[in-house]
Amino acid sequence: MPAPERQAIQELLAYSTSIKMQAPYVNDFMFVIVARQWDTLLEHATRALIMDGKHVLPLQVFELEGSVHGARQFALHIRRDLFEVNLVQFFDPWHALVPAEICVYRPRFSFHVDNYLRDVSRAAMYDAMKLHQTGFAFFWTSPDHGSPTEFASGTLVTVNQHWREGESLDGWYPRFLKAKLSGFHELHRAPTNRNRRPAKGPESDERLLEQAFASERASHAYKQSALSYELLERYRNRDTENKLWQQTPAARDVEVSGRYFHLSMFMEENLSRPMIIRRFAAFGELADFMHEHYRRIPSNASQLADLIDRFKDFKMEHPDALPDEWSDEELEAMRSERPELF
Repeated sequence: MPAPERQAIQELLAYSTSIKMQAPYVNDFMFVIVARQWDTLLEHATRALIMDGKHVLPLQVFELEGSVHGARQFALHIRRDLFEVNLVQFFDPWHALVPAEICVYRPRFSFHVDNYLRDVSRAAMYDAMKLHQTGFAFFWTSPDHGSPTEFASGTLVTVNQHWREGESLDGWYPRFLKAKLSGFHELHRAPTNRNRRPAKGPESDERLLEQAFASERASHAYKQSALSYELLERYRNRDTENKLWQQTPAARDVEVSGRYFHLSMFMEENLSRPMIIRRFAAFGELADFMHEHYRRIPSNASQLADLIDRFKDFKMEHPDALPDEWSDEELEAMRSERPELF
């Protein structure tokens, strides 16, 4: 019946919570959902359990024709379609991946400082994985030749799912404007474009504040673009940092940097100096790609750029990558177009 179907998932979660509070070390719950009619709300709620990693058995009841000894007969069918959740979408990794880093200038061989940077980026990476994110975390250093200090960074890179709307994309891939958006993305685009409209046009001293406020209003619709920065901030520990500075007085203050709009901007700045990648861990779709197609761990900036190039070629094969009306020349230009640095 409609009312119980709307409450079914809430009931199951309430029961599992009650059991968990009494037996906190019981972890494996099996959620069995049986319904005659599966409406949209029940289907989405069940998919939410599945996407959260719960053990779910969704069953649909069918009444069979006829009876045996006067008893009605029923059959149960597993709703296998509810397990077919495809979260893979097209994005350009050079512009959709957004890096943030926790970094410091410190004396060489400052193991306690390096362990702290790695721990923060690793903890942030695990949270990104729980959100079904795609990206990578890496710890890298850049020696300052002739100086006893060097740059060290724990960097987290995650996907900004609103990357198409970023103003920084305009100069790189104007052809993306041909792509048609629908649903959630179109819902965000319409009011955002209205808010951004005063910021368009030539800059002038008279319109400077108006344009700045318009850009700020537009950016509020795309908060998740700062996810990597927010996750690193979540796991910083100021007390630990103060203790590290007492032990390592020559080190400069720790900084969490979220100034990069996308990975291309990050690489353009950091390829101008040596990058030695000490630890590298991919997650999500990038990890699957490396396991199946790449099988190499980058150790410097050039190798990292090659990995992202190859991952972009792989993403270009996604059905939603390109509008059908593009010509062969446009497609070839799209595949070969890179920031000038590459």
